[in-house]
Amino acid sequence: MSLLRKVSHNSKFQIFMGFIIASFIITLIYIGLCLYTVHQLKNRISSEIIAKKIECTDLNVQFSYFTIILNCSQLAFKNNKTKTTLAVGGLKIIGSIFNPQKISWNLQSPAKIYKNPQFILSGQWESFSSKIENALTKDKNSLTVIEQLKIDISSLPSINLGTLTIKEAKIGVKNNNQYLAINSSFDNTNFISGYTPFSLSPFSIKSDVLLFQNPNKNLEEDILSLCFIKGEVKNLTIDFGDNRRISFSGPFSCNFNGLISANIHIEIENFHKVEQLISESFPIYDQTYFYLGKILEKLSRRSKNDTISLKLNIYDGFIKVGFIPLGTIPPLK
Repeated sequence: MSLLRKVSHNSKFQIFMGFIIASFIITLIYIGLCLYTVHQLKNRISSEIIAKKIECTDLNVQFSYFTIILNCSQLAFKNNKTKTTLAVGGLKIIGSIFNPQKISWNLQSPAKIYKNPQFILSGQWESFSSKIENALTKDKNSLTVIEQLKIDISSLPSINLGTLTIKEAKIGVKNNNQYLAINSSFDNTNFISGYTPFSLSPFSIKSDVLLFQNPNKNLEEDILSLCFIKGEVKNLTIDFGDNRRISFSGPFSCNFNGLISANIHIEIENFHKVEQLISESFPIYDQTYFYLGKILEKLSRRSKNDTISLKLNIYDGFIKVGFIPLGTIPPLK
């Protein structure tokens, strides 16, 4: 009887030790695979960064609790074609090995964008985060949220053009290989001019825009260069509160020379209240907006609740309402 107990005890001990050894081997294999994955990921990311001419200072890839974390202390990008330079305080990308299709990332303040290089945008924010789904496919979906955004706009030499502040910005992008669907909202937006004296009350913006893919072109580069873009504004609404809204919709395009063409439908709710708001915001142009408002009333269709609608035609940068020219839009290149 004691011999049977001894054999049973030894058998349990062997099973226990076998389990410990197997767990140890599996752990070593797992750690090895993780280290190999991190190493390969770092090499791949480094090659992608080099290919896109992005400078990622102090690139560091870590693995923690089934999560891969990539850090850059500073991010810089330069597009020689558009003469645009971007510098950001830092970048952090987080992905799970169990679900590599989902990636989250955030940018650290501050950021600067130089254009040509006289035009400068300087940005600061409290939070700048984004989540991407289907990250490894062409049908990527993303949602970016920016809180307490402040953008200073200036030009050389040291001319302050104004400051834009946004309490919260949300930008959603869906890509289905035929077009990019961009939905965005900007809450409690305010702009303070540093060049022309005016005071515009806070407003909100909501937009739904489609950018059509060209199979022979790279849409990402087209957006950066602001050329060869075709799309449609499904809806873009500026809301000043108190039922004062301006809405835009219609197709648009930008040609090789950076000239815009568009057929835009404009609807202004509570037209006279909006007219008064704009006139008070730009007092030095008070008479100009007064006469412009009268012209718009004559050229537009009007409903009973003081809502007017009109068509704005733009061809290669030339703007017209009906047969009346309003000015030109300079090339975006």
